[in-house]
Amino acid sequence: MGERFDAIATVKAGYLLFIPAGQVTTAGGLAIPPVRLSRQGGDRHRYIINDRDAFSGVIAYWHDINTAERQRVLVGSDQKPKRLREMSTSEKEARETARAEWNHIRRAGASFTLELAEGRPDLYPGKPVIANGWKAEIDNTPWIITQVTHSIQSTYTASVQMEVNLG
Repeated sequence: MGERFDAIATVKAGYLLFIPAGQVTTAGGLAIPPVRLSRQGGDRHRYIINDRDAFSGVIAYWHDINTAERQRVLVGSDQKPKRLREMSTSEKEARETARAEWNHIRRAGASFTLELAEGRPDLYPGKPVIANGWKAEIDNTPWIITQVTHSIQSTYTASVQMEVNLG
């Protein structure tokens, strides 16, 4: 279900939440305020640009039982689309699957990882980030945290992984 709808499942306060990936609001609909991360707070960083032109859209297929033929739906552009192999059972399901994959492709256009010199317990997945102090390409990109690893060795540090925030 998560792949089909490009969503994340989590349990919070005894409730199962099914949230669209990249959503920057709480389960109650309140906006999550962004956190500012500066270059001075990090030990190392890694910025990767994936091939943004690899795909221009997504094509998903579905089986039309009335005509007994394979049909297709397109999300995005038809110039260089990614073709999904799985056959959907309806046009609606095919469109949802194609839209979810297209959103995933767009979010994965760039990634940014930061090793923080000091841990930050206020960081968590889904929190929007404003980068400050790197090159303009990084600073001008809206980021969202996808993973945080907190570590306590001799000191408290954190590693933060981010992707492009489409929300």
